[in-house]
Amino acid sequence: MFPSAFCEKGRLEVAREYGKTWFSMFTDGDFCAQPVTDKLLYIVLLAQPALNYAGVQPLNLRRWRKALVDGERTPTDIDVMESLTRLERRRYVFTDDDTGETLTRSFMRRDQVDKQPNVMLSALRALCHVESPKLARVLLDELNRIELPMISGTSDKAVQLRGRLSRSRADAVGHLESLSEGLPEVFAEPFSEDLRDGIPEGVSVSFREGFTSPAGMKGFTQPLPEGFSTGSVVVEVGVETSRAVGTSVGEPAPFCPRHPEGTDTPCRACRRYREHHETWSAARAGDARIARLRAEGAAKSVAVARCDLCDSDGYRQGLVCDHVDRAETVRHGSQLVRDALNSSRTA
Repeated sequence: MFPSAFCEKGRLEVAREYGKTWFSMFTDGDFCAQPVTDKLLYIVLLAQPALNYAGVQPLNLRRWRKALVDGERTPTDIDVMESLTRLERRRYVFTDDDTGETLTRSFMRRDQVDKQPNVMLSALRALCHVESPKLARVLLDELNRIELPMISGTSDKAVQLRGRLSRSRADAVGHLESLSEGLPEVFAEPFSEDLRDGIPEGVSVSFREGFTSPAGMKGFTQPLPEGFSTGSVVVEVGVETSRAVGTSVGEPAPFCPRHPEGTDTPCRACRRYREHHETWSAARAGDARIARLRAEGAAKSVAVARCDLCDSDGYRQGLVCDHVDRAETVRHGSQLVRDALNSSRTA
């Protein structure tokens, strides 16, 4: 189904001039536990002018490689592919190398697109131009987690804007549902032809137990930590949407398959394997800390899910919620004082 079958005609998007990053990114345990290259790539993706308000942009390995230069070393296409695959396993970024599209999954929520009517309209129109069935499935879940902006007033302009937003949302949902219809519940990972030997995860913590989503999200299997949300509170816990095809188990080889015992001859593949082995070795030392940080993140998520005072992002009236009903505490304290006074009078 072509996008034009659902989407109304109009300007596709409002121009973006900057990328927004939240303080919580660098206090979130799961995000901080990732390899440095993966974290930097995530920031690079947020700062791309091609990123639209739905969080989608064209796959551009060459441009991203240039942004990831480390001193005299420029990452290879394979390096970037590996980072994108790891980011997908942790549900930060999804990539479809068949359609050449990359999605920063929680962009619409974190960038507060749903708080700005014209920007939301731009995002909805952009959703109608998504070509990847895989990204369409993920975006459907994201779209279900946000509401249309509230537009007050009875002027012709306000009425027209409300109508356009409502129609555009229906168009976007129709396009995404049609595109993702019949898609398997478990997604294939990107770059499977290029990464046949598998990639190291960057950390050696077991993901078998995983976490479940307090938001009740469906359509994904084998839960994994999602990462950070908007603001300064880490509350999101999600589930994995792709197979861990070719994931390294145990200690990765320090040399490439052609030189299992090493070689004195310069070999780019060996260098890449050696760097992966060094990353794995360094990560081993931080396993306990990573596990603790993830457990803390899961505990925060559970606390938010059980709290009736704050929203799904852990905020109450714009402030970080501590999940304490202070009004009830005051009432209880006042009752104790009254009981004590009454007891002293009767005595």
